[in-house]
Amino acid sequence: RNRKAELQSFLLSNNIDIALLSETHLSNHHSLKIPCYTIHRTDRPTQPGQPSSGGTAVLVHRKITHNVISVTYKHPIEHTTIEINFRGSNMRIVSAYIKPNSIINQTDIEQLFYNDIPTLVMGDLNAKHSLWNSRKNNAHGNIFYEYQRHNRGVTIEAPNEPTYFSTAHHCADILDIAIFKNIKHSRTLTSVNDLSSDHNPVLLVLDDLNRFPHIAYKNYVDWPRFTERVRLHSPNPPHLYNPSLIDQQVVKIQDVIAQAMEDSTSSKQAKHTKPELPPTSNRSWLKNVTYANSGNSHVHPLPNISTTNRPD
Repeated sequence: RNRKAELQSFLLSNNIDIALLSETHLSNHHSLKIPCYTIHRTDRPTQPGQPSSGGTAVLVHRKITHNVISVTYKHPIEHTTIEINFRGSNMRIVSAYIKPNSIINQTDIEQLFYNDIPTLVMGDLNAKHSLWNSRKNNAHGNIFYEYQRHNRGVTIEAPNEPTYFSTAHHCADILDIAIFKNIKHSRTLTSVNDLSSDHNPVLLVLDDLNRFPHIAYKNYVDWPRFTERVRLHSPNPPHLYNPSLIDQQVVKIQDVIAQAMEDSTSSKQAKHTKPELPPTSNRSWLKNVTYANSGNSHVHPLPNISTTNRPD
């Protein structure tokens, strides 16, 4: 949650339509707002006085019609689910997170799916298996592998490149995977070296989906409100006598500015939409982004559906 400004910039600059977040570290007294996006959250319950942890969320661009599937916090697989419609059929998109040492079984996995509805599950599942290019297998990976082996229409995929870089152990591995059920579209998964995180963003591209209509939005900033918010919430300048205190003060000021900008910004549909892409570019992209905080806590934006050209 401390890198919201970075996440917002990434989403807007890359025209991300749906972002899946895992390990959000949010609780009911935290607010998360990003212009042009509707946010659905499943926060992990925390005891009073304890730091928040875990949690998942889905960010959906307001141009995309969708329904949120109501779920309560579930252990051991935390998840948030939405449902979209294309070609007259429903498709579910699930942001999921599993703690490294959680004990899971196939019944837990089955709860992520509903009948034969096409479903995409993505996130930091801490599931390692050689089938999807991990360095070695672990308990989670073996259980997911067996689930795929015994369920028709289910495939598990990951990028060829590492998605996670451990600074403590100086090694790289694949922890962020995608589970497809009854989804037959051709696809690619790419680990992208972007965002300041120990987890790389993961870009998933699904070809041949119907394009979502391109709706242009323009942001408007209420500058007097912004100025007032900064004035009211800026910390009093303390006596700064070492670099650590200076760094702390800079972070506080950055947070005040980012929050003031969020509170003072609104978006409206532009009067003129951009022209449709020519037939040679008539493709839509389902993108998944995994965003992680540095250290052991990570936030994961997950699937996105975009009508833009595929980024290089």
